[in-house]
Amino acid sequence: MPAAEPADQKARPQASLAGRIDLAGELSVNRLGFGAMRIPGIWGEPAAAPDGHRLLRRAIELGVNFIDTAHAYGVSEQRIGEALFPYPGIWS
Repeated sequence: MPAAEPADQKARPQASLAGRIDLAGELSVNRLGFGAMRIPGIWGEPAAAPDGHRLLRRAIELGVNFIDTAHAYGVSEQRIGEALFPYPGIWS
């Protein structure tokens, strides 16, 4: 059985515990982000979409509001869009 969380950690998502950082003075995000490199699969091996979707949704539940992606990652942007649609107010 996992250890109980301290009461102050239950009040806010875990990713926020790392603090925040300002990007270009325009956007403030939690310091703990999510690297999307493996979302489309590893070295050309396709990833199971439901698993990737669950992983992304869980990251958001934990307070992640910065997802690092790049064109070189293949279809990661498409998978992220599918997993997080319809984009509730999570990016604040």
